[in-house]
Amino acid sequence: MKKYLWLAAIVIAFVMTRLWQLDQRIIFDWDQEQFSNQIYDIVKLNKFTLLGPRVTDDLGFFLAPYFTYILVPFYLLTSLDPSALIIFMIVINSLFFIASYKIISRLFSTTHALVFLALWTFSSYHVKYDSIPWWPIYLPLGVVSVWHLLNRIRTHNRSFDWVLLGITLGFFSNMHFQFIVMGVFCTLYLFLLFRNNTTVVFAWTKVVLAVGSFLIMFTPLLLFDLRHDFLNTNLMLGYFVRSGTAAQKDLWVWREVFANTFIPYTYVRSVVMSLILGAGLIAGAWWLGKKTTDKHKKIFFTATAYLFILIPVIFAAYGKRPSEYYFMVFFPFITLVIAHLFIKLPKTIAVVLFALYVVGNVANIRYELVTNPQGLAAKKSIVMKIKERVGNNNYTISFDGPPNTDTGFKYLLKVKGMPYGLTENYPMIGVHIPEKPGDVVQQPYGITIPKQLLIQ
Repeated sequence: MKKYLWLAAIVIAFVMTRLWQLDQRIIFDWDQEQFSNQIYDIVKLNKFTLLGPRVTDDLGFFLAPYFTYILVPFYLLTSLDPSALIIFMIVINSLFFIASYKIISRLFSTTHALVFLALWTFSSYHVKYDSIPWWPIYLPLGVVSVWHLLNRIRTHNRSFDWVLLGITLGFFSNMHFQFIVMGVFCTLYLFLLFRNNTTVVFAWTKVVLAVGSFLIMFTPLLLFDLRHDFLNTNLMLGYFVRSGTAAQKDLWVWREVFANTFIPYTYVRSVVMSLILGAGLIAGAWWLGKKTTDKHKKIFFTATAYLFILIPVIFAAYGKRPSEYYFMVFFPFITLVIAHLFIKLPKTIAVVLFALYVVGNVANIRYELVTNPQGLAAKKSIVMKIKERVGNNNYTISFDGPPNTDTGFKYLLKVKGMPYGLTENYPMIGVHIPEKPGDVVQQPYGITIPKQLLIQ
């Protein structure tokens, strides 16, 4: 009964930290407008796409468009209004919470699942990234799904499980390319599983099934390449050739970002403290793997220790400043190791440390829960103000302000059927940051509307 009460408390906290004023916080920037336009073209123009997100920059290669097609039913529910993203966020966060609880409870214990979810719930890092509707939101769900499939291989070793593993790795790698790291973890885990193992028999045919099913998930990109002279393959090869140029690399630039991601645990932005914590996680995972007599835990935590050791190697090889969310794929491992170490502590010490953890994160969590003055709700409000003032008069529109001031607006104008154009013959409405004298003001925006456009 006590565990169910703790679960209920964590559920309430998770819902509050993820969904509080989500409609006022959710962003609608370049990425969201990009896949919203793809969805609009699919639904309205029957223009289907074979391409999804682009890796890193305008010189990178493309991934498959699974994210876009998954969002189509959500957009149909809202007549293509991007408020569909709010429904999607509720669904994906709920799936992660339920899957984490079920899978970690089965692989370790209910206590492990509760501590894991408690740490995840009160991490300001996760509060931030669990509230952004884009491709990386899938990664934590993908990690726990792979844990489940590896355990199925350990206990059953059926060909179907290997196929599911390949499909899962391929699907989530097309959400964000950092998920390819899970292929490294799978290799480590399976090597440790089959090494000197007489009860679970290794078969290369099953590896072929896994690799084949992984590659099948890139079929949309193959079809695109066949139609475009292998453009995407050449982009990918060029991307890795550029990334491999030693003269362009900064082997240590990742440390500052690493420190940012560990603020929920260090409370301050400190490279030294984050590296010490990282070393402690390696030692902790290694110790958990050595001390346990449970074969699954021994394999899991030993593979996790090796994965942690590879983090600086991976980012040094990358050689460019990664974004903070590039570490997202590692955090289910980090959180689970910390949860397991918490459980090993005397109860009083664990409770005190957890209380300090929550208190240390509260300020940053409160910051993440405030209304976003440039979010989806604010942009929709600007669009509706324009509609109220000008009705069906024809106009063109310009945007003036910091970079990306215009992102999101053109899709909202289009989906609302508002008659804006690009011709110079139409009067021009200006949307500004900051506002100008005489503007219709909605902070931080100002709207300049020519008098001839105003409806009586």
